[in-house]
Amino acid sequence: SSATGALRESLLNGSAEHEELPDLHDAARDMHDAASTQAQDDRTPAAGPRWRTGPGVQRALERSHSRVDIAPENQRGTGGEYGRLERLDMDPINHPFRVDAQRKPFDVLNTHQQVVITSKESYAWILTVIIGVVVALVARFVQMCIAVLCELRNSNVQTLIEESIPHASNVAGSASSALGTTPTWLRIVTFTKPLLFFVGWNLSFVLAGGILTSVFEPHTAADGIAEIKAFINGTHVKHFLRLRTIVAKVVGTILAAAGGLASGSEGPLIHIGAGVGSGVTRGDKMRNFLIEFSPAILGLFHNDRDRREFVSAGAAAGMAAAFGSPVGGVLWVLEETSSAWTPGLIWRMFTAALISSVTLAFLRAGIYSGDISVSGLLSFGNIRASDAFSLAASSVASPIYWWEIFLFAAVGAAGGMLGAVFNKGVNLLASVRPRWVVFRVLEVALVSLLTSASLFALVFSSDSCTSNGLWTCRDSSNWGEWCSGPHDLNTCMGPVSSCANATAWMCHGGRSSGRSCRDSDCEPLGGTCIPLSLPQRNKGVQMLCPEGQYHELATLLWGHHEDSIVRILTQAWPSSPFSTASLLQAAGLTLLLMILTFGIHIPTGIFMPLVFVGSCLGRVAGEFFKQNVDSRIFPGGYALAGAAALLGGVQRGTISLVLILVEGTSNVHSLLPVVTAICVSNFVGGLIGGKEGIYDILMRRKKLRWLEHEPSSLMGVCFAGDVMTRPVVTLRAVEKISTIVHVLRNTPHHGFPVVSLSESDLGQVLEQVNEEADEDLIASPVAARKANGCEGGAG
Repeated sequence: SSATGALRESLLNGSAEHEELPDLHDAARDMHDAASTQAQDDRTPAAGPRWRTGPGVQRALERSHSRVDIAPENQRGTGGEYGRLERLDMDPINHPFRVDAQRKPFDVLNTHQQVVITSKESYAWILTVIIGVVVALVARFVQMCIAVLCELRNSNVQTLIEESIPHASNVAGSASSALGTTPTWLRIVTFTKPLLFFVGWNLSFVLAGGILTSVFEPHTAADGIAEIKAFINGTHVKHFLRLRTIVAKVVGTILAAAGGLASGSEGPLIHIGAGVGSGVTRGDKMRNFLIEFSPAILGLFHNDRDRREFVSAGAAAGMAAAFGSPVGGVLWVLEETSSAWTPGLIWRMFTAALISSVTLAFLRAGIYSGDISVSGLLSFGNIRASDAFSLAASSVASPIYWWEIFLFAAVGAAGGMLGAVFNKGVNLLASVRPRWVVFRVLEVALVSLLTSASLFALVFSSDSCTSNGLWTCRDSSNWGEWCSGPHDLNTCMGPVSSCANATAWMCHGGRSSGRSCRDSDCEPLGGTCIPLSLPQRNKGVQMLCPEGQYHELATLLWGHHEDSIVRILTQAWPSSPFSTASLLQAAGLTLLLMILTFGIHIPTGIFMPLVFVGSCLGRVAGEFFKQNVDSRIFPGGYALAGAAALLGGVQRGTISLVLILVEGTSNVHSLLPVVTAICVSNFVGGLIGGKEGIYDILMRRKKLRWLEHEPSSLMGVCFAGDVMTRPVVTLRAVEKISTIVHVLRNTPHHGFPVVSLSESDLGQVLEQVNEEADEDLIASPVAARKANGCEGGAG
């Protein structure tokens, strides 16, 4: 197998230095053409296997979700939408032509004539650092584009709503009465212009992303994690890591998120990171556009074994950039996608993940006044103390009582059940998704219309306005102290004092310039107190609510989910950020839209929506326990447990999810509740929905092949002779090119025993092997029963 792979690479790369090199190139081209068209060839290969698998075993294998290929004759060797599948060549290639090429000294850079380092290991670490930096830059670009587009949409909707308020006043007397007494259908009719703009905006972005995915790059659909898992486990999935696919993935992710779909950018970012990891080894193919490097530098990594390691490093970097969790990102790749790893691979993945997190933290430092502790796109909040002037209080400041473990277990059980329902819903809809391009685009448009209409209707049917908690006193002796709102006449002290919507007050000018008005005499010393406010996105979405208040459902469904998640997890004072009704409505609608959305042909992710839904439901459970069990309970801890439970119920992950949530919150204090929720959700989800997680389900649906960690119990009743290809096709240690080309053209598999025997000895061995295989087939207890036989094989 390794010898054949080496020869195949030497033929395709043209690295062999041989007097018959032109003939070798022709042979390689013929082999490539034959391989690309064989999947559509209806003729039976001369040395192909005979498929006679009994219906009983077929049903049993389907019930056990075994990955044994039991496809009929005309579908043998295909991988669903990815066509014919082959395994990656994991063995090191050490044929003489490659060894001779590596012995030659590297060329120098053509631009500066500087000698470069010649160690392959040194280049591997340099490329690893480049992967981390590039992934962080792409992640920051995606986040900025989504934030700008969402802010632009919401600001235009707000403007149109304010323009429609006079008309609402004529209908219902005043804006407040229109919001409080007008039926839902009349409110929607009244605000027709904002509705049409909201639906049209979302539809235009989503439709553009759907056309980009369905027509030009079908491999960018969903989040791509199923394909990454198949690739890292040794299956060569075509085209999903090429540059054009990754660029389309970036654009499609931005369009889907800006279009208001129930999806996130964190999942696609893992695919993007894997593509960056694969692309850095092919930079020499772009030397016509960039600085011309010697092909020998990156040519060292033109093999499946090294590319698999870089893809793993890129996936870990993408996960770390999404959650600011380098250790969790590495563990997630090892737990969810990889079936084999080495200490060197772990170090490489950790380096890429750490560089990605640090780079992204520096890129986002300006948002948090220079603070680099927030390093992920989805931050769970890490506020560690509460005082009279803080918006939030963290679960770090609240104790966890021993009897709460049972409550966290109940939250985990609920998350496991919901996760099983989500997986079953996605699996059911996957079987009825359209296959034609036109219908795929139409499906994307219909999902966008349904999503926009339901979000708009739910928001305008609610009157949930809540103070944003940013009111402070002005013109008073306690200038800057927190107050409850404009109607608070008792907190602010002074004859002309008032409660204003400002986070804090700073002295501008005079001898106290730059100091807090609270701590200095500003105006008597020639200064002026000016209000300081948080960015508008941190105040929530106002909609029809008065100044200083935010609309709960609009903030949850239209605003930045990251900000809402932070409030749900951390805020306990002065009041709960969202009512129980708003949390239940937002979580229920988002979960239904997620099931409908995840699987359409546009880049979508489920990490952030799952965290959002889980934290909403967990917060509801925490508020219920606080009112009915013990008032000392902190509801934000249950929100974190709910997010962990739903993630575990859908993905069936364990250790990696624990590390991601702990690192994302900087909160080891909640380790035990998170572990409890995830373990219980995995157990309950396995009882209800089987052991498969969402990515295993998608791999089975897409017919992607991989080996499970534990073999199926059915493998104990089958012998090697039951599934082997007969007659056995072998290659000698020294073989003719024509023989190799003939074998590759006329066999459905590409792994062949390499033997070093004489013709007579080889004939005797093969005859004995085939006879023993036939005897095993006859003696097999499964094959003895015609209805339950294990006959035939994949070779």
